[in-house]
Amino acid sequence: MSAQPESPNEQTLGQFLVGFRAELKDYVQARIDLAKSGMHEELATRGGEIGSYLVLVCTAMLFVIFTFIGLGFWLGELLKSNALGFSLVSAGFLIVLLLLSIFRSRISVVFAERIAQRILETNSDNPELPTGSNSKTGPTP
Repeated sequence: MSAQPESPNEQTLGQFLVGFRAELKDYVQARIDLAKSGMHEELATRGGEIGSYLVLVCTAMLFVIFTFIGLGFWLGELLKSNALGFSLVSAGFLIVLLLLSIFRSRISVVFAERIAQRILETNSDNPELPTGSNSKTGPTP
């Protein structure tokens, strides 16, 4: 009995395993590259969203600031004292600040739920992205 293949098309077990190992390595590398490109696309998308939200928030903040400056001057004109007008506006801000600090935990829960829901929706739209609590390991090949 010979350990050599009977015909040139047949392989020994060792040759098969060497070829299989090389193909498995190529497959795993292709899956890693696919996951990386998916992550790069996701990061670019999220970066664009964050940038647009920052522009939106900055513009809204400028609007709010100038609106309340105008309100302070208007109240100052009505009360014949700019200091009193701006004091009333700042008192309004103090009330809002107190309400936000009182309801801080409830507000953070609402934001956390919305963020989690958004992440789950994104993962269900893209089956290549991992879901569940073991998401640090990446997609399984």
